[in-house]
Amino acid sequence: MKVGSETFYVHANSLESFNAFENVDRFKAIVLVEQPVSRKSRERPARELIASDYVDMLAWSHDCSLWGDDVDWANPARYDRKIRDDQDVMTTWHAEETLERFFAFVKFSALTDMDDHEINRCLIVHIATAQSGERMFSLHENA
Repeated sequence: MKVGSETFYVHANSLESFNAFENVDRFKAIVLVEQPVSRKSRERPARELIASDYVDMLAWSHDCSLWGDDVDWANPARYDRKIRDDQDVMTTWHAEETLERFFAFVKFSALTDMDDHEINRCLIVHIATAQSGERMFSLHENA
């Protein structure tokens, strides 16, 4: 769901058929985790994120540091452990912050890529039982 000119929202209550990263290029990935997800279920989205053209992955809430770990491990695996500076990815996780504080951080992080090109696309991946795209978009825009 496109909820703004450069912000996209994807609700995923199951990661069985997850393919959120296919149609967005040069973006920040914002992963909001509001329900437990097994390691096996995190592996595929982490690999797909690394295979896409993203700059930064920021995770919030339930086991968000594990999402950062999975993305961090997927990157060297993709490049056979030989990562150039321009292939490196930044991951941050925010387990103890409010959503408002988290989105304020998101707004001012990953503003450019390694070549100083502006990054103005965000993909919000919301892993929760209930969809709340308008609320997340509002938090993002008003941070």
